Formats: sequence, C-alpha cells, structure tokens
Amino acid sequence: MPGYHIGYQANSQFKRQGQQTITINEQTHNAALFIETVTVSTIERQWTNRYWFDLDSGRLLKTEQTPAPDMAPITIDFLKPYQGDL
Repeated sequence: MPGYHIGYQANSQFKRQGQQTITINEQTHNAALFIETVTVSTIERQWTNRYWFDLDSGRLLKTEQTPAPDMAPITIDFLKPYQGDL
C-alpha cells in the first residue's frame, strides 16, 4: 500500500540532553531527558523521540515517540510504575 514502510533497518542513537522539571498529574518531577535520533537511510527519513527518567529512581516518567515515518508523535505519561502480573 502506498505510504506503508516495512522491512527497513532503523538505526537509533541516544543522547542525554540534560535535566528538566516536568509535571505529571499535578506532581513535579526532576527528570533526565534523553533524545533518541532514529534514522532510516533507505527511505531518507529521520525523526527524534524523547524520554524523561526520574533522577532519583531511574523510572521512566514520560515518552514522546513517533511510531513510524510521517506519523504524528504519541505522548505517554506513566502515572504509576508497572507492578507485574497481579
């Protein structure tokens, strides 16, 4: 189908971008921001994803990710840590 991209190799690089204070559910968190640069050379596309990790616990707090070329980014706020199968 036109516009669909499957089977391409994607390369990604992560870089710590510093610290930020973010607010989730009216609670502030000191977070380390990591930027992921995704490159798919075959189709000449590149985009960035962002990840915020709690500085104290290392827990992932928030992500902003583009799932595929030409798609809008998806933002996910993690309200509580994963606790396994209940």
